[in-house]
Amino acid sequence: MIILNESIVSPILLKVLEEQQIPVLEQGQWGDTLTSEKLNIQKDTEFFKSMEKDKRILTNSENGITLLGHFQPNSNEYIWSKLLKDKSQVRNLTKSLYPDFYFQDIDLSMISELDKNQIPFPVVIKPNIGYSSVGVHKVKNEQDWDIAVNQLKADLLHSDGLYDSEVVGSQTVLIEEWIQGEEYAIDGYYNQDGEPVILNVFKRLFKDDYDTSDRIYYTSKLAINEIYHDALKFMKNIQTVLPLRDYPVHFEIRKKGNRVIPSKSIPCVLLGRVQRI
Repeated sequence: MIILNESIVSPILLKVLEEQQIPVLEQGQWGDTLTSEKLNIQKDTEFFKSMEKDKRILTNSENGITLLGHFQPNSNEYIWSKLLKDKSQVRNLTKSLYPDFYFQDIDLSMISELDKNQIPFPVVIKPNIGYSSVGVHKVKNEQDWDIAVNQLKADLLHSDGLYDSEVVGSQTVLIEEWIQGEEYAIDGYYNQDGEPVILNVFKRLFKDDYDTSDRIYYTSKLAINEIYHDALKFMKNIQTVLPLRDYPVHFEIRKKGNRVIPSKSIPCVLLGRVQRI
């Protein structure tokens, strides 16, 4: 089963869905050019009724969280997805794993009144609920603070209407320690026994210390070997505070020396009881 958003559908995905006749729920403004007669398209009530029969469910877009919350608000898939999209909740959830890590959240309307003398610069500010580095800014010192805050507000204003509120939220801002080190993006899942499995490893390349864009990700045997065992250990540590099962995840971590810490709070790219297709 898959909730299919029309904005990011690849030909390869469509081919697999057609060949396997996987149930599809269309989300968004689908046009005739995207809709295939060969797809096993279902109505929303039929689709989510099948989910209640312990069917596995995926989505190709985080916007699928909204539909899931409407039809299956008490499902583990929705509860876990909501939690993992909330950066502040994830930081609190993993506080026992990283007791020395600084972070705090604050209402966007109050951020201009924050006492800058209480902020341990350098820090990163970002929307508490975010996607694709929207509104993420590094702040080196007190002099850069007001510029970064104004830019963050402008980013969130621009993103209104582009994303569901469950994908990019504009009410709360997270301020957290500027994490040093090389950054890696990991795709994987927890199997039915809760054991972590890594599928992809990518290393991020930045143009400078202030770059937060998603411009370049690359992979190689060297990049995989640099982080694979640390990433697997990280996933096992998460399992001790959140018992994920049959659940895919995407997360990004930074490594400097022996210190490995999540740089992004495990935003879900795919939802639900994963199966390889």
